[in-house]
Amino acid sequence: MAWTTVARLSRGVLPLFLLASFLLACSAGDAGSEAVTLRLVGAEDVRLTVEVADTPAELARGLAGRDRLAPDAGMLFVIERRGRGFWMKDVAFPLAVAFIGECGEIVAIADMEPHSLQLHDTVRPYRFGLEVNRGWFAAHAVAVGDVVALPEQLRRPGCP
Repeated sequence: MAWTTVARLSRGVLPLFLLASFLLACSAGDAGSEAVTLRLVGAEDVRLTVEVADTPAELARGLAGRDRLAPDAGMLFVIERRGRGFWMKDVAFPLAVAFIGECGEIVAIADMEPHSLQLHDTVRPYRFGLEVNRGWFAAHAVAVGDVVALPEQLRRPGCP
């Protein structure tokens, strides 16, 4: 809403409008996740719309609490400091995770069960985790060794 329109609101409504706007902005930020389109280059050239999890809160929450994920959607975790891996504690649907190296190469893929506490990790170095619906990688012929064309803002110097 334009500020000229806000200025026309009565004094009683303006504080409520501002409070509602603030709460909406905060909740949108908590949901985190700007959406970006990733291009995966392998046997097929496919695109996937992902939310980016790059804050401690977003990384901890992941896809927990949701009841589904759109067919060509996912979540890209930006991992600056490697932890114990990925788990499915509060996720109600099956996922797969691709572990992605610093320059975009997929170094491992693991299937994960709903509500499982099993940790999924790899000994190979990685900087990103890409969670999608289980079966998505196979359905699109995405495999270890394929490359994810990372958005410019996530690329490190020296990576194509």
